[in-house]
Amino acid sequence: SQAIKLEGLEVVGEERCGGDRFRAADAARVWEEATNALEVAEWTVDEGLFRYQVERYSRRLDDEAFRVVSEERKERPGWGLRPFRSPDASELAEHGYVRTVDGETVYYAPDMDVLLSDAFLRTHCFSVVAGREEHAGQVGLAFRPTADRSVPDCMGGLWLAARRRRRTSMEFRYVGLERDIDTSLLGGRVSFESVEDGLIIVDEWWIRTPVIGIQPIAGSARTREVVMGIDESGGSVLQLGRRGEVAAVDRPGSSIEGRVVEEMTYRPLEGATVRLAGTPYVARTGADGSFAIRGARAGNYGVSVHHPKLDRLGQDTVRTVVSLSGPTPDPLHILVPGIESVMTRRCARLTGEEPDPRWGILRGTVVDGGTGIPL
Repeated sequence: SQAIKLEGLEVVGEERCGGDRFRAADAARVWEEATNALEVAEWTVDEGLFRYQVERYSRRLDDEAFRVVSEERKERPGWGLRPFRSPDASELAEHGYVRTVDGETVYYAPDMDVLLSDAFLRTHCFSVVAGREEHAGQVGLAFRPTADRSVPDCMGGLWLAARRRRRTSMEFRYVGLERDIDTSLLGGRVSFESVEDGLIIVDEWWIRTPVIGIQPIAGSARTREVVMGIDESGGSVLQLGRRGEVAAVDRPGSSIEGRVVEEMTYRPLEGATVRLAGTPYVARTGADGSFAIRGARAGNYGVSVHHPKLDRLGQDTVRTVVSLSGPTPDPLHILVPGIESVMTRRCARLTGEEPDPRWGILRGTVVDGGTGIPL
């Protein structure tokens, strides 16, 4: 071998994100912890160490209350699990995360390969943030596109447990879209969970994209694009198997419990059907009016209550809204009309004032005197 002398090498640093170097050093340390988790998760997938039983779902959300309108679910087995398969990181860096392909708008999510790539590091700035609310007790590494980015990109954060490296998650949303629409609800999330021997798997994920419609502009012949709804696709691991053993994974979801009682008297309504609108989740109330629905995902749901007694009172179905943001939301207390409350309101409408407590309600059935058949 022969030594070759190189002349005039010069290393130049480029300032792209601003901030002081001490905070940058903190971000580098958190980034190293996050990449360790991502690399282990990627290696676990590539080695095919586990067999998964996965539930995949798709649902439509409205654009105002973020309420679930419809939902479908399917269970599938398989080896390895990559919730998102992204294009090459350099391609995303050049063309962006939202593109038109064959006349359709395609939204790309950063997968583990992209997050670990030099291209992602080169095109994003990072900072350390403290977790609040749903991320309490965690430390976050926020990322955002560099100021020179001119294509649709993503911003978000990687979240790690501050004291115990167990659950890691990545969240993102889209920025810099050419469309004039609200992107705060568009994006995705991937959750990583530690399992046996320090291995890490993807155990839950989802991505949200807009349903675009055309709306006429009042007083003009022009139209504009508006968000008519949101499509959410995702999944979660139900069971995990290795070396012939199958162990259930804690399934993400909420248990909705509550009681259905009649107004005024607070008598329990037994045998009522309680359903999360647009989903397969349904339950029936017991003798004490209680019900429980398990496994629902976070989101805003319309809750409907139906009972034959409501039909007879001309009420059909009672509806309310519940917001699920954690595994154990507060119990629901659903009031439905009873004969007393219905007649009280009707009497008040007839007299134009509050009903006099000295007055009562006469109920009965008119029948044929000879046959006893109701008339």
